Amino acid sequence: MANDTGQRLAGKVAFVTGGDGGLGSAMCKKLAADGAAVAVGWFGKDSSKADAVVKAITDAGGRAIAVEGNVADAVNDQQDIQTVIDQLGGIHIVVNNAGYENDHEFLEMPAEVWRGVIDVNLTGPFLVAQAAARWMAANQTGGVIINISSVHDVIPWSHFAHYCSAKAGLSMLTKCMAVALAEHKIRAVTVCPGAIATPINQNVWGDPELSKLLNAKIPWGRIGQPEDVANVVSFLCGSEAEYINGSQIYVDGAMVQYADFQHGAV
Repeated sequence: MANDTGQRLAGKVAFVTGGDGGLGSAMCKKLAADGAAVAVGWFGKDSSKADAVVKAITDAGGRAIAVEGNVADAVNDQQDIQTVIDQLGGIHIVVNNAGYENDHEFLEMPAEVWRGVIDVNLTGPFLVAQAAARWMAANQTGGVIINISSVHDVIPWSHFAHYCSAKAGLSMLTKCMAVALAEHKIRAVTVCPGAIATPINQNVWGDPELSKLLNAKIPWGRIGQPEDVANVVSFLCGSEAEYINGSQIYVDGAMVQYADFQHGAV
């Protein structure tokens, strides 16, 4: 239920890793619109996208900060969580959204490439969630951890064995976290987006012919928008979703049900 401000997540603090990307920025803005103070996680040399998300939130009357860090670095993750707590007053919601992929034929994939993708997509979420959950448990605040996986946790992708394996592992990690953290009233849920129109895959949805082909293969008949995922994530972070724990929720227009996709034809 919403509190007396009318905002479902008022009084909550959310940390979204990869919050400066197409999907991450939509989630940050939705969580803020629903009342949460938001830490926009980013990594790299250019903070402009994260700064733009923070500005959009604060211009709309919300609270937000940008937090730079490498999710695959345990010490960095602890520092980032402490920064969120110090600047925003706590941490109640974690959205593990930072992700990384690259195209490598299986027989030619170097071990360091495998490790790099696993580190960001699987080890990183473990480290961020652990650091945040320790504070939640110690302060008896409860909380929610949303792990952004992918339809590729069940759909094989021949040149992305590292990415698919990491996402499948992340979905199982969520289930383990849900059981391990339930006594502390910390929930964990996996959200698995399908084909979503973000800058990273604009070469597909931005091409009329490729977009038409993909739309025809998705039973719902269209590519998803970042807001489709953001709306689900925000709902899961609220009290209305209190009994949803350890679940995998596909936001994919029934993409995983289509035979071509089930056989990796994507």
